[in-house]
Amino acid sequence: QGQNFGHVSDGNTTTFKKAITKYGPLRVSGQYKKQESDGSYTTVGNFYDKIFIGWDEEGFITVEDVEEYDPITYELISIKKNIGKIKFEGVYESRSYDLLYTGWAYFVAPIEGYFPIDCTNVSGKTTGQCPCKADDIRSDCHTGVVPGQCDTITIETLEEECPCPTQAEELEKDPRKDTICKPSTGKEAAGSVRAVLSIVLAIVVLPAFALFL
Repeated sequence: QGQNFGHVSDGNTTTFKKAITKYGPLRVSGQYKKQESDGSYTTVGNFYDKIFIGWDEEGFITVEDVEEYDPITYELISIKKNIGKIKFEGVYESRSYDLLYTGWAYFVAPIEGYFPIDCTNVSGKTTGQCPCKADDIRSDCHTGVVPGQCDTITIETLEEECPCPTQAEELEKDPRKDTICKPSTGKEAAGSVRAVLSIVLAIVVLPAFALFL
């Protein structure tokens, strides 16, 4: 979790170094190549499934599994790690080479560390991955209604999602007018005023009286 496979294509010695520096160990199958007098390259030999973990002045440091089997039952006894080296330039089966090349080299790296998240489209991404922006459509980025959410209202739309209209003309168009969205009456308005006055009394007047006690 949090990791992903990646690859480097058409890589050479320089590419390997850059990839190891950025991504870490590489799994490489490639070729030993020799540059000819006309500038072209000839394949001298091949190497398979080598793990490049770094390099020194001579070549790439490799690590590979060495498996030991029972000579009679052929059952696997142990697996050991063997440190080796593939030189930048050298001889392979009596033929000299001066370049290492691969069509594909693979690596594993943290998704967010080496694969920056594209926030052009924030749909399905958390605010931790893509911070909120001015025209963000995600509900976590809004304390009110998400833009465009109330363009189409049905009788099943909740008031928390789309508040009821306060204007009579707008309320008449709302399909919820006879259910959760009802016109306010004078009695209800008076009750609202009394409720507000009660809150003011509790918050302002009573603490003021306490100063004189």
